[in-house]
Amino acid sequence: MKSIYILTLCIAGTFGISAQQLPLYTQHQQYFTVINPAAPPADYFSELDPTTSFGLSGRSQWGGVVPDAPTTLLMRGDFRIPVSGNTFQLLAGGHLMKDATGPTSLTSLYLRVGAFVEQDLAGGSVAFSLGGGRLLFDPTNIIFIQTNGRLDAEKQSKTYFDLGVGAFGYIKSDEQIFFGGLSIPQLFVPDLTFDSKTNVSLKLTKVPHYYLLLGSFLPLSAKNSLELSSWGQYVPNAPIHIDVNARFNVDLGNDNNGLIAGAGVSPTNGSGHLEAGVSFKDFNSYSFKIIVSADKRFFGSAFGSVVDAYEASIVWSFGSIKK
Repeated sequence: MKSIYILTLCIAGTFGISAQQLPLYTQHQQYFTVINPAAPPADYFSELDPTTSFGLSGRSQWGGVVPDAPTTLLMRGDFRIPVSGNTFQLLAGGHLMKDATGPTSLTSLYLRVGAFVEQDLAGGSVAFSLGGGRLLFDPTNIIFIQTNGRLDAEKQSKTYFDLGVGAFGYIKSDEQIFFGGLSIPQLFVPDLTFDSKTNVSLKLTKVPHYYLLLGSFLPLSAKNSLELSSWGQYVPNAPIHIDVNARFNVDLGNDNNGLIAGAGVSPTNGSGHLEAGVSFKDFNSYSFKIIVSADKRFFGSAFGSVVDAYEASIVWSFGSIKK
């Protein structure tokens, strides 16, 4: 079933739309390196302290309720490469993402590189990402209210290149770790204009996203921990988005298998989420996690769905460097 998208725009010329091109995430611990190229790999602050992390994530919003509902798929790989002992390290990695929303589908690929310096009680990094994407636009089912007509155009695609920058740092106090970061994951994405067979064209303006990342890693025992994290997202001409999350990592015994349980809230859009998962690990060599989560607005969904979004992630980390 196809959706019909109704736009209120001018009746002639080139129409401009400022669009948010980066998706929202529920399990944002798994996306630190996506929104901030200077962030270390997942599970960096755990006892494992991995040099390598691979992740696969998928998110569906209003799936089964809204035709052509938003979906996001992500594959990523992140690496720390020691250069001068463990003090100076190179950061490297990248991610491949496909994000589809209504008449648009974006496939993007970014590679990142940076420098990471750490001492006993503090560390920091700077990095940049370089990449681009291919945006597919299908105007078939878009209707303009003023003219009660469709944009007379076929499916079109545009390719672009982009650059992102980020900074990250942490301090350690009495085994507790506090971290933070600032980033702009897309800086120079150009306007993308889609032409039609008439004198009407549609211009999509991709705007910069500014992220603030704050959090803490609190060891509760030798193998149990509490992760606190929050991030804020600012997009010009759009409401600020804030998300706060707490996640417990609970060890089940001598075999090092564990459970993951967490909850979060987004006070700016009135929603909350729950997450749960399992982990299989050896603190000396690897960690493998499977995590699922669900989002729900506090005051009901605009589309009547029981759950507004589902997300699932698989994370494999290994290559330990002991601090």
